Amino acid sequence: MITIHVNFYQRICLWNLAGGAQVGNLRDAAPYLRMVEKFRPNDQEMLETEFRLEQGTGFLWKPPSFGYGDRAIELESDEQEKLVLALESQPQIKVSDAAWQIELLKQLKPAAREAEAVVA
Repeated sequence: MITIHVNFYQRICLWNLAGGAQVGNLRDAAPYLRMVEKFRPNDQEMLETEFRLEQGTGFLWKPPSFGYGDRAIELESDEQEKLVLALESQPQIKVSDAAWQIELLKQLKPAAREAEAVVA
């Protein structure tokens, strides 16, 4: 298990990334579904940020304060593995997102190697 710290924007990006993953069967979908639930803003956050989908623009929201929605999120080893896979296999990425995603991968990958060593 690993704990990652993500801000509200990163949660939205990761929510979409996990939710948009293509898998071969329901068993493979399970870690992604758990990640969707972990990253997804809760109902209170949706209301307080006036979260909405605008046609042609994407998601819009207004955080009520600095740091609003930042979370420490615990990922199981299978979720961690699938998140690494999803991040590394994105067909396109915004350059503005690359820096934080590279840093996130640095957190996830060493932890993935440690988990493999414990299992072996």
